[in-house]
Amino acid sequence: MLSSQQLISAGKVLPDLAWRLSFWAVPVADALMEDAASRQDTLVVALAGTPSSSTAVFAAFLVDALSELGLPTVHLGLADFELSRHARQRLSASVHPLFEYPSQPGTHDTQEFVRLLKILKAGKFSKTVHLPSFDPIFDVRLPFAKWTTVKDPPKIILVSGWLLGCVAEERTALEKPINALEAEQDSEGVWRSAVNNFIRRDYQPMYELFDKWVYFKPPSYETVAGWIKGNKAEWLREAKEKGAPVQSAFGRWSDDYPFLVERTLRNTLRGLPAQCDYLMTWDESRRISSFNRQRST
Repeated sequence: MLSSQQLISAGKVLPDLAWRLSFWAVPVADALMEDAASRQDTLVVALAGTPSSSTAVFAAFLVDALSELGLPTVHLGLADFELSRHARQRLSASVHPLFEYPSQPGTHDTQEFVRLLKILKAGKFSKTVHLPSFDPIFDVRLPFAKWTTVKDPPKIILVSGWLLGCVAEERTALEKPINALEAEQDSEGVWRSAVNNFIRRDYQPMYELFDKWVYFKPPSYETVAGWIKGNKAEWLREAKEKGAPVQSAFGRWSDDYPFLVERTLRNTLRGLPAQCDYLMTWDESRRISSFNRQRST
């Protein structure tokens, strides 16, 4: 997990976006400082959003803002617990071919995510804690030597990921396909039933560990689909520069991915914005337009 300055230096965050994220990190940090002050234990904050909503990038700037306030903060990104392409291929062979695609329910090592989160939250570790890091371009977990290290117990833990907050649907809601991908590649509903089971078994239970929720709310699902498609050229450019195989599942990711996540994303958009503690509203240009406290307890 790179710091905000490393993200800027690596060209992953343009100056204009960096300024905006730094600007909005300040009021969020102030609010979380107030939340942390009333607690004796470690505060765990979920940063939930959508694909391409920059939650992990914002977390890097928020870590800096909280550290400046004297609050040691650690970021744990769900994306760093992504299963490798080879692991997803095994899942696609045993459950459904659509599981070859990344960043969907069922494609994360949620047990390891929860194990490390509990260690950090307890704050009683005497040895350095190592947090994994995933390279989405090469579709593999980075070597152990490149993992993030945590030596001291944090006061605040930020957890990020677009799947945070997703909830399982009723079985009857799964019967009818909602787009062409579901109709053509999951006509029997095997994949969407498996996704629903993964959400209920692996993702929803971890929410009990979160104390506060910040949600990055987009204008609509259609807007997010446009953001994802707009990222394709940038992804291909970076993959080419690094010599990554663009014909992998990740190379096909941008074409089908908006439809792959549509059901989960729409369901989350219906419920989570009204239930979160803090709401950050994004406009169609991926600019934060407002930040509001929605719950005081």
